[in-house]
Amino acid sequence: MNKLLSSLIVASIVPLGTQAALGAETDPAFTAGSQFRSVTMTPDRPSSAPLIANVERALSRYAAGCRTHDETIIADVFTSFAVIEYASSVAGHFVATDAIAAETCWAASALTGTRLQESPIWIYPTSEANDVLIQYTVVIGTGNAQRTVQDIALVEMAGDRIARIRDYLPPVDSPLQSTWLRNK
Repeated sequence: MNKLLSSLIVASIVPLGTQAALGAETDPAFTAGSQFRSVTMTPDRPSSAPLIANVERALSRYAAGCRTHDETIIADVFTSFAVIEYASSVAGHFVATDAIAAETCWAASALTGTRLQESPIWIYPTSEANDVLIQYTVVIGTGNAQRTVQDIALVEMAGDRIARIRDYLPPVDSPLQSTWLRNK
């Protein structure tokens, strides 16, 4: 039931394309990392702070591993059963890959890019004790066909490691993403 609620929240956030709707009535609580921004949506839930800190540390380590192509660091970020799921061409269905064995890093342009100060990664707590929503900007395409798109992903943690990332945009530069963008 709570997974369905998280999916419904994602479905309502994705079309907005901006943080303004969610953060309009709350002041964002900025975290220590320069690229991450935490939004406190539920002031009665103080337990989300450690979760958000774990997510920040895990994503920072993952970004470092992606930058240096260090498979040991990347493997240390994920649980042994971690998966990364991307939206498929069938609505509501996802294609999963082993997170550690993935050929490319998830959201590499957002995590390791030079525009992090301009387009921070927003972290939203959910009603699930180990899940957060991540909102980030992705630049897709090349040359004159280059576009900036707001993407969102559900990150499930197991302690201080990532157990699952469910990205609601097809992988960058995949035929699925090209079809998805043409239909938008």
